[in-house]
Amino acid sequence: MHQKTVLIVEDCANLVFTLESFLKSIGYKTMPVYDGSSGLQKAQLKEVSLILLDIGLPDISGLEVLEKVRNFTDKPVIVISADFSLKNKVSAFTGRANIFHEKPIDFELLKAQVDSLMHNTQITKKLILQNNIEIDSRTNTVSKSGKVIKFTSKESALFNLLVKNNKNIVSRKTAINVIDPFGRINNENSIDVTICRIRKKLHISPKNDIIKTISGKGYCLESKIIKK
Repeated sequence: MHQKTVLIVEDCANLVFTLESFLKSIGYKTMPVYDGSSGLQKAQLKEVSLILLDIGLPDISGLEVLEKVRNFTDKPVIVISADFSLKNKVSAFTGRANIFHEKPIDFELLKAQVDSLMHNTQITKKLILQNNIEIDSRTNTVSKSGKVIKFTSKESALFNLLVKNNKNIVSRKTAINVIDPFGRINNENSIDVTICRIRKKLHISPKNDIIKTISGKGYCLESKIIKK
């Protein structure tokens, strides 16, 4: 299987080494550069599938790199920074970053984010789960027994996260960061409430519940997935 390449634009050599080791361990190739100018050049290469971009670079700001990158490509970009002020987050998303990841790196979260952006998940165009639950990624809809479920954006993001990580535990922290990149949710109980709403909308009975609560850890979707 062809391995996709992550361009790492980061000036800290120790962090670059750690990121390279981590990304290779989860199945990706890496291409490290240590300044913004080199990052701009390498971002144009066809083999680069995703860009991991630090804001604090020695020559030009990562936000300026992002702005210039968006002039020639829509490749997914994860901005990373130790300065996670609201101003920086807003600037990153205004510049069309896909994700803002706060330093120090949370590697469990980073894996979920990279896999999601690379589409390296179990989700294909259409899937059928237990309980007659069908997911159509082409129209971004979920239905049960042929009836479309009206999820809110947060419910949809959380349910898709669980499906992509089928049979793996998703921590509450990971769930919060994925569905709320602006950091407006500061209460982990809100995830529990959202899970309850998903169960209710899917009409999942306790006996046939495919969304398992893992005490002290988070949630796990345990469902056989049939690809169509």
